[in-house]
This record gives sequence, structure tokens and C-alpha cells, in this order.
Amino acid sequence: MEMLQEEEYFDLLFAREVGPNHIAELILSKLQIIPNKLYRYRPINDYLKDTLMNDIAFLSSADKFNDPYDSGLTVDYNEIHLNKIKDNVLSDFCKEIHYLYPNQSFESFYTMVKNITKDVPIKYLGDMLGNTLKQEENTNLKSKINYIIEKTYDVYEDYIKSLNDIYQSTIYTACFSETNDNILMWSHYAQYHKGICIEYDFSNIDYTSRTLLTLSPVKYTNELFDMNNYPNRTPIDRIQLAALSKFECWKYENEWRLISFLKEEQKFKLDKPTAVIFGTKTSKEDKAWISDLCAERDIPIKQANLDRTEYKLHIK
Repeated sequence: MEMLQEEEYFDLLFAREVGPNHIAELILSKLQIIPNKLYRYRPINDYLKDTLMNDIAFLSSADKFNDPYDSGLTVDYNEIHLNKIKDNVLSDFCKEIHYLYPNQSFESFYTMVKNITKDVPIKYLGDMLGNTLKQEENTNLKSKINYIIEKTYDVYEDYIKSLNDIYQSTIYTACFSETNDNILMWSHYAQYHKGICIEYDFSNIDYTSRTLLTLSPVKYTNELFDMNNYPNRTPIDRIQLAALSKFECWKYENEWRLISFLKEEQKFKLDKPTAVIFGTKTSKEDKAWISDLCAERDIPIKQANLDRTEYKLHIK
């Protein structure tokens, strides 16, 4: 992909605000960067015959992938405690120390503390409340506050984990790569080079096709996807953006993803493969039945071979 065109595409994809023509603009931008060929590294398993016979891509939920951060996200801690947790934390805090103010009703005391801490991040609550309330109780007070802050962090962790569980089990993905000769990907996804790599031609893809609509390159980044940055995008948009954000260390995969939110659509119809590539360790038995199947369908066969002078695969 041309770097500038790729950046323009991601600027559109991850826009904080989108207009009525956003999808059309996104598709036109995608057409400028989609490679002529994309590849799927596959193991030899029960799904492979259906894949090759019926031009199927099987989609998996992100919670089954090898990256625990896949399709994951974060939410700014201060945003969470201000909007979802802080009232409960302050209520617990007030219950702990209300006895220091016997002449004040709990409701009025709680209202006072809530007003005092309205714009205070959780990490500054100890100093804020310790300096505002009775100084002689400052040590005990800060101890209680620290306990509540720790409790809040536990709530935050549970909240983020629940969000990630929902996101990772809601989205279904089929993964493609721009390259067919990556040694690590053959190891990770094609059964230690015993599997195959399937080639698909996207050079003449119909701009109205569902495949183009659901297919997108992955953005590699060092920052977890923060859904608070996209308050004006739909929940579906945010789940998709999380699925298209991966840690920089995965960049070597040059990945594109076909994404669906429909549980019943775990088998996605593709065009017929334009080639099947055997791994350097694909068995004779597997080569035999796959070759017979490909001959019936007029799908060319290629072979990955080890270079004997450097770490490199040759596809012929």
C-alpha cells in the first residue's frame, strides 16, 4: 500500500465525526489501497475441504485468537470513575467517615463531598479530602480513602474485562495477509508449514460487493483503542475499530480483516481461490487429496521452498 493513501484511509476509518457520505468515501479510499492478491494461511483440518470446494472463509470470534489484546480496548480511568464508579465510591467513603459529622445528615454530607470532588480525579481524592475535612483525622482519613481507591481500581478492572469479553465475543473475523512467504505466519497459522496458503484475487473486486464493505486493513499502533475517543460513533463502529487496531509488534503480518457481527454468518462466501500454495512440510497424503480437489476446480498449485543461503521462502 502507498503510505499516504493508507494514512488517508485510516484517517477516514478512525474519524471522530462522520458524515452521511462516510461509507461511500471509505469504500472509494479502500479501492485505492486494496492489494491485487490477499492470502490466507490455513492448517489441514476438517474445515479445509469446505473452504476449497465451496469458496468459504470461516470466521472466528476474537476470543479464540492468539493475541489476548485482539479486538480489545481500554477506557480512560478518569472517565470511568467520573461517569460510572465515582458515585458508588463516594457513597462508600461517606459511610466510612460520616460518624465524624454527627450533626450533619448523611444526605447533606454526601452532597457536600460530591460537590467538593466534582472535578477531582480519583488519584487526588486522598489529598483533596484529607485537606478539606478534619485535619486531626487526616491519617485515618487517607487510609480509608486509599482503601476505597484500591476498591475502585478493582471495579475498573472488572468493568474493562467485561467490556473486552463482550467485544471479543461479538465480532467475527477472517484474517488475510498481503504476503504469502512469511516464515512466522506459516509457523503460526499454517500448522508449522504443514498446511497451505490460499491465494485470492481482489484486483477486480466489485465496489458494491459485501466483501469489499466488510474487508479492511489493520491499523498497527502502540496505543490500545480507547472507546471514549469516539463518543459520536455507533457501538457497531467502535467494535469494528477495536477489531482493526493491533499492537505494533504484529505489523509483519500485513493483515486485512473480513469482519461480521452476525453469529450465523461464520461462513463467508468468497470468489474461487486463484492458487493454493503447499508448505515446506505439507505431507504427501495431504498434497494428494488437495491436488485432486484443485484439479477438479482448475485451481493452480504452487510450492513454498526453503532458500538454502538465507532465511527466505520461494513460492513457485
